[in-house]
Amino acid sequence: MLSECDIESSNYDNDTEMKSVKENFDRRTSQRLRKYNERMQDKRQKRKEQRDKNIQKIIEEDKREKSLAEKVEKGCLRCGCALGGVAASVGVFGGLGVYGSEMAAATVAAKAAGIKAGLEEGFG
Repeated sequence: MLSECDIESSNYDNDTEMKSVKENFDRRTSQRLRKYNERMQDKRQKRKEQRDKNIQKIIEEDKREKSLAEKVEKGCLRCGCALGGVAASVGVFGGLGVYGSEMAAATVAAKAAGIKAGLEEGFG
């Protein structure tokens, strides 16, 4: 037993005008989807390149900071007595200077942790 849908669809299948309309629709839809996919691939590639640049920049900054910290540490070990290495209250810095440098180091560490967490959240 045939339903109305089967009868109508068979009429549309035999109609040449409807075939051309369907073909045009399929062609245009396929073309739009291809363009969309190309745009999305371009955007993904740009985002990946930007993310890689940001990661590389962070790595380079970390290397510079680590190198600077090592140089400062070696220098301070050599002349630590004059800067308060023996007794913190006696050197050039004194107790307040040591406290200030500790606070600055804590601030830098907090910023670095925040940036890392933000990057993981944004690109993850």
